[in-house]
Amino acid sequence: RYTGAGASDLLGTDARIVGDVDGDGIDDMLLGARGDDTFANGCGAVYLISGGTGLSSGAVDAAASSSFHGASSGDDVGDDGTIAGPIDLDGDGVHDIVVKLPHGVKGTFKLLVDRA
Repeated sequence: RYTGAGASDLLGTDARIVGDVDGDGIDDMLLGARGDDTFANGCGAVYLISGGTGLSSGAVDAAASSSFHGASSGDDVGDDGTIAGPIDLDGDGVHDIVVKLPHGVKGTFKLLVDRA
């Protein structure tokens, strides 16, 4: 069981198994927290939990192998329906991640491509 970094993070507003993003051969998981306010009020966040480390419990920001945070107040990154995957967009055989910014600039998304 994971907890948000803050009491009002709304961790789990989107959750998805996204395939093997980190290249260790085990499927990984993304957890959305649209209420995260790390950089701005309600900017939101998405956390990558590596399947290779096994599921644990505790604060998601400590357990995550990486994270993406919205930059502006009300971006709501990690809201329901904002995480896409698994998909291999660059054809290298490793899954990539797409995160939509639902309340940012209209039509904005962030493509997180592996760096292998």
